[in-house]
Amino acid sequence: MTARLLVTHDAEADCSDLVTHLSDAGYEVDVADGVGPACFMLRRHDYMVVIADLPGADAAALAILRAAGRSKPAARVILTLPAMASAPEPALPELSRVAYRCLRHPVDAEAELVPLVSEAIADYRTERERPVRIPKLRRSDSKRPLEDTIEGVIRSLQLALEFHDRSAERRPRRVIAMASELARASGLADGTAEMEDIHRAAALSDLGKIGVPATVLSKQQPLNELDWQELRRHPEHSWRILREVPELRGASELLYAARERWDGHGYPRGLAGERIPVGARIVALAVAWDAMTSDRAYRPALALAAAQTEINEGSGTSFDPVVVEAFERVMVSWTPASVRADAA
Repeated sequence: MTARLLVTHDAEADCSDLVTHLSDAGYEVDVADGVGPACFMLRRHDYMVVIADLPGADAAALAILRAAGRSKPAARVILTLPAMASAPEPALPELSRVAYRCLRHPVDAEAELVPLVSEAIADYRTERERPVRIPKLRRSDSKRPLEDTIEGVIRSLQLALEFHDRSAERRPRRVIAMASELARASGLADGTAEMEDIHRAAALSDLGKIGVPATVLSKQQPLNELDWQELRRHPEHSWRILREVPELRGASELLYAARERWDGHGYPRGLAGERIPVGARIVALAVAWDAMTSDRAYRPALALAAAQTEINEGSGTSFDPVVVEAFERVMVSWTPASVRADAA
């Protein structure tokens, strides 16, 4: 099914170039001139992605985010804001937390925005295709209350980490989306115990950092040796926290090994090759991809093409070559426009 997108913009702005690039990439694009029409269209249609090209991070952007959040799953909102703010933007922290991504102009529609839209659509579809929970539990289904409890435990752990490390707020669903696609491309079937462990490990991929001092996580200078010693303990922290819950022990084993490298130069145990669980190899690549393509305190995000090149160069050293091959297959549909451009 063709993905349907909504582009909303300030009445004085020209979004024709953006709409052309999105249409050329194969998307069905609707356009709304201003916040009122955008909110009206969001009530009438289910959009996968909303691109809001607005003059600033203000109440208008918040209104669009609230309207987009009413659908289930919520439309992914990408905000494009002016390069430099002419005045303080008090709404920006909340926008950054709720929006799928905030970009500053100038934005390269073909090289940056179209691939990001493809990523947001994959994230939307991953959430949509997950089994829907029935609000009223059936007494005959003994597993459902336990599954709901485990999901609640996972979300509580995510929130605890977010209080400790604010940069972790947006990370889980991006890692889940990539890990799920990699697992499928590697031949794993949805609904299996192995796939469930991968999904849970991806959702909690940074959990162990709750045991790392916040001063280390937020440091903008290069880490010293003592900092690295603290940071490299986070896989063990994850394992110690999750192994106390029987249903999360599988995920705990994957996270304990997700910072190992194919060549044996990872941590904490220096495992190599087939000694690393398959699920851990998948989560490791998904985490690396997310880290490369996300802004960090010490560096901006890599362009998607540059991150893809770095992943490929790590085949056989950092990453399992088989998982890298699966990554290449995923990227054909994940960022179709950029892949075709590179191939040309």
